[in-house]
Amino acid sequence: MRIALLILALGVILVGVLVRSEEATGARRLTYTMYKFEMYDRFRRAAGKRFQDTYNQRHPDKPIQVTYEPIGGNYVQKISAEIVAGTLQDLFFVRDFYQYADKGILLDLTPYVDKFGHRKQIEQIYQQLIAGCTYRGRLYGLPNNLNTVVLYYNRALFRRAGVAYPDETWDWNRMLDAAQKLTRRDAHGRALQFGLIVNVPWHKFALMNGAHMWDPTRSCCVINSPEAQQAVRFLKALYTTHRVSPNPQEERSLSGADSFKTSRAAMMLGGRWWTAVLKGLSDVDWAVAPLPRSLTGLRRSEAGFNVMGINARTRHPEVAYLLAMHLCSPENVRFLVEAGDSIPIRHGVEANAYFLSDPARAPGENRAYLLSMEDTFYEIGDIQIPLLAGGQIDNICWRWYDRYRLGVGDMSAEQFLGAVENELNALVEAKKRGVPRADVGSFAGIVSGAAGAVVIACYARRRLRNRATLAEAQAA
Repeated sequence: MRIALLILALGVILVGVLVRSEEATGARRLTYTMYKFEMYDRFRRAAGKRFQDTYNQRHPDKPIQVTYEPIGGNYVQKISAEIVAGTLQDLFFVRDFYQYADKGILLDLTPYVDKFGHRKQIEQIYQQLIAGCTYRGRLYGLPNNLNTVVLYYNRALFRRAGVAYPDETWDWNRMLDAAQKLTRRDAHGRALQFGLIVNVPWHKFALMNGAHMWDPTRSCCVINSPEAQQAVRFLKALYTTHRVSPNPQEERSLSGADSFKTSRAAMMLGGRWWTAVLKGLSDVDWAVAPLPRSLTGLRRSEAGFNVMGINARTRHPEVAYLLAMHLCSPENVRFLVEAGDSIPIRHGVEANAYFLSDPARAPGENRAYLLSMEDTFYEIGDIQIPLLAGGQIDNICWRWYDRYRLGVGDMSAEQFLGAVENELNALVEAKKRGVPRADVGSFAGIVSGAAGAVVIACYARRRLRNRATLAEAQAA
């Protein structure tokens, strides 16, 4: 084991030296990465080029070169590999915010906000998002987009069934009643059309009903509550008792949420990003309605967003910060809004005017997304906490949920949630005592020993080759 770790360490040191020497001999360069998606990649590359050109016009004596290098599959693993190898890009999407901030991977942006007089620009952004980018009172990231949950519905299927369109008065029970009328199965019970797809993870669905994952100190899991039990029972009954949603077997064969894309589902609870998918489907007559109120009377939505963080070891912290501010500017966020992958990240009538008057949607329809902003919870803070890696929390939540939804051991909602709560609290206590545990979200849990050194070295060398190719293309 020691030999394997030594080989890994030597591989990391060697690659780190190679990368640093490569960058030391080149021009003043900034690289940034995000999830790979062709349409967004073209935009982000162009946004980086605009920033580069503007900056160089203002600072001709200190030119920069901005390179965008998107990451495809296994984004988290590859970012972890870059961290270990010392090749982390200057700016990147952060998956595990608290862990990265606590370990010193992220640059503290607070001094730069003050230095460049950007306090007003930061205050224009929804402060809930800024809170999700803050750790121990310091700003370590910036929001790039914003998604809230609404009810998508297929107007053609509603008309065919003679069911009235959903509106602001709906709650989960009315949604279920409509789903029962809209579900169609053949004589053998095979699904022809589902009434409802819930494209929301179970624990977030529970929070929509007023449950909490953690107590106010964020050090004790309290998910086994009446509100959570009520929510997961309702969720499971959708495919067991009422049969309006796909059961686990039907999900595997019918691709779950894809049923809505093919008009085989009448309704879907989902985030704003689904608009980017649906707007390209001319044969689906879809619309959105406000999120129905839960069984406890709440209209409570997750406000999901990507955090842009800056490598604490960047050689150009000020320029990297200015690039991050450029990428979350109103102009750049507007592209994501119009593409269907975001709502405006800034509050106020002026910031939302173009969104509410979107000519591609019915008058007032987009107001549904903003209604969901009135009562929100967040991945960072409400689910992710400083003491645990996000991957650890996800792994425990889904491992026990699979047992519950598949009916393993005839587990009750209370037993299921109790198991999740107990395991998370045991993990928290072990963390407090300093007991080492396997970190599902860390790179150490993905690669080890000599094999890990090879993986890191190969990935870093490929990054260097890609950088060289991009530099040559841009120079040309």
